[in-house]
Amino acid sequence: MKIESGTYLIPKGFRATAVQADIKGKPSNKEDLMMIVADRDCMAAGVFTKNSAKSGAVLISQAHLSSCTIRGMVGISGNANACVPNALSDAEEITVLAGDFIGVPKEQILLAMTGKIGVPMQMEAVKRGFQKMSPPTTDQFESAARAIMTSDTFPKVASTTIQIGRSKVNIMGISKGNGMIHPNMATTLSFVMTDARIQKELLQRALSDATLDTFNMIDVDSDMSTNDTILVLASGEAGNEEIADLSSESYILFFDALREFLRDLAKQVAGDAEGSKKLLICNLKGAGTKEEARALARSVVSSIRFKASMGGRCNYWGRIPASMGATGIPFDLDQMDIHIRYEGGCFPVFLRGAALEIQDELTDQMTESSQITISIQLQEGQQEAEAYGCDLQPIYVENTANYG
Repeated sequence: MKIESGTYLIPKGFRATAVQADIKGKPSNKEDLMMIVADRDCMAAGVFTKNSAKSGAVLISQAHLSSCTIRGMVGISGNANACVPNALSDAEEITVLAGDFIGVPKEQILLAMTGKIGVPMQMEAVKRGFQKMSPPTTDQFESAARAIMTSDTFPKVASTTIQIGRSKVNIMGISKGNGMIHPNMATTLSFVMTDARIQKELLQRALSDATLDTFNMIDVDSDMSTNDTILVLASGEAGNEEIADLSSESYILFFDALREFLRDLAKQVAGDAEGSKKLLICNLKGAGTKEEARALARSVVSSIRFKASMGGRCNYWGRIPASMGATGIPFDLDQMDIHIRYEGGCFPVFLRGAALEIQDELTDQMTESSQITISIQLQEGQQEAEAYGCDLQPIYVENTANYG
């Protein structure tokens, strides 16, 4: 199985369209309203933010997922539709508009939005957007990917193909995310399509479980959004025998492919966070439980001081065990190893309780790298986890202060 970053290998049964609707109420230079349309009723699944102040889009999508097969997904950038009086009714009206656009009931539409919190939705702009939206086609997915971007510097897209029985099954998706990214939720906006034939309950199980080790392992700024959403539609057009058994080989193949596909998207998101220059990966092995492994790995990539040191010309590794220790999870420092891996090399910084001297030229090489992996080996058990973050640059403060 090979994951293709940046490729639009479209699963059977899906089309897309996008339009510049000026959602912010002022002229823009890019698409900000998009729709992914299925040719037939689809099985659907979703994972959403656990923030109590949920966007109207999240609430509407959760309600529609529980009751219907789905025919379309709408993505909007420029307004979060959160913490405003008409959030729910505006979200519902958008699903009505989208349903009318493709000729299905509003309940068959899912919705995800991103933008500034607390700003009333520009519903007239949305209406005008649907009025001038072109028919969905198979060659507009790149426009759809651009439409959900905010301060992203490039569209996040990936695809993969697996063999299930005699059928080739495709998975493709687009994602966005720069700030307000923190575990315990779906993280960012992601729209995923597959032509696999799979039962709804198993699709939801696969998405929920795959999210735990991928999008839920990103931490950009320890700030949980009101809108985070991952949606998956399955058209069933690949022709495979229906995936209906959790222990079957076909389910395991599908789950593994979905998880690795989401991992690729998660890395793209983490590496393009607000003004960042480096993707930070913490690969931790030897923890006592899976939950402890995840928490310890996340603690490293979420440490503001460590992120800042990686953003500068600094090799100060001491913040790694310090952030791990702050979790309260016990581990033996005298049995821990830490290596820093970068594009072109690797050097140990801490071996079995002892710090090692680091040559300046290694630090220079590391700081020039666009990807840094912190490899940590514990001796507490057999569990492992991988977390994804980014360095911290001054532009993050500027972008956050001037957001909107």
